[in-house]
Amino acid sequence: MNGFPIDIVTISHERRSGGSEIARWVGERLGWPVLDPATLVKRAARRLGVDPALVAPLDEHPPSLLERVGTGLHFVAPEAPFDLAPDFPTADDVAAAEASEVREAAGTPPLVIVGHGAQCVLRGWEGVLHVQVVASLAERVTREC
Repeated sequence: MNGFPIDIVTISHERRSGGSEIARWVGERLGWPVLDPATLVKRAARRLGVDPALVAPLDEHPPSLLERVGTGLHFVAPEAPFDLAPDFPTADDVAAAEASEVREAAGTPPLVIVGHGAQCVLRGWEGVLHVQVVASLAERVTREC
């Protein structure tokens, strides 16, 4: 730990393990803001200059092979008389924007960050505690999304 105080907590979690609830609880107990998925989607959308409704479906959603092929097919030659490539963000665009937002938010600690690969984005940063929340299958099945 190198003697540095902890002023950022990243919480990665299995789906339905309660990680988001734990992050809110930690934030409340410490009096720290929580960068949750909904806030991060809004911030990434603002960074990309698009409506959050275009970002939300791509949030933490790795594209399938078919989606990647489709994304590649919608690009046309620059000399084409039409534009088949509307300015919609790709999953890669969203992931990059979210990583930038995580780094930017981490620049003004204290902070609790939920998911979005924050433990990877902030790997090697001083003063960051990385926590992974897991739960049994039985527990995850009983939780709502």
